[in-house]
Amino acid sequence: MSADDSTRNAPAAYKRVFWCLFDYGAGELLLRISARAAADISRKYPQLEVIDGAPPWFESAENRELDRYPRFDIDDDPMPRVLAELHALNAAPPGRRLYYVEYRDAAAVVRKRRVWARNLAELERRCPEVEAMPMVLAPASAWSAESCGVDELAARLPGAHGHGHAKQV
Repeated sequence: MSADDSTRNAPAAYKRVFWCLFDYGAGELLLRISARAAADISRKYPQLEVIDGAPPWFESAENRELDRYPRFDIDDDPMPRVLAELHALNAAPPGRRLYYVEYRDAAAVVRKRRVWARNLAELERRCPEVEAMPMVLAPASAWSAESCGVDELAARLPGAHGHGHAKQV
C-alpha cells in the first residue's frame, strides 16, 4: 500500500479546505476542495490553480457568503459533476480545450457535440453556425454527446463545410 493509499478517504479532521480557481476561457470558477494537501489537488486536477488562503477580494461582506462557492471533497465517489468534468479534461489533446456546441443539421434537427478546439474564437470562426460554450458551463447531458475535433465538426455542418451560415440554435 502506498502512502497515498493509506490516507485515501482520510477523515475530514485530516483534511483542510483549499480555494481553487478554474479559468475556463470565458471566465473563472471558484471552488473549495477539501484535501490533505494542495499537491493532491494539483495532481488530480492540473487545470485548477490552488490559492494560498482566501482570495483577497473575499474580505467583503457580500463575497463572504460561503454557500455561493461550491465545496467538494477530493475523495467524493462518484465525483461531483464539475470535478468529473475537470478530470475528463485531463484527456485533452495538446493545446486544445473542450467545448459544447449545438447546431441544426440539414433536416433542422438540433445536434449536440463536444468539440476540441484551441479556443472559443477558433471554434466560432471555423463554425459560425454553432452555439458554443466551455464544457464546464454546459448542461449535465452534454457529457453524453459525441466528441470530435473542430475540423470534423466543420465538415459535418450543412452548406459550405461550416463557413458563412448564421447561427440557428
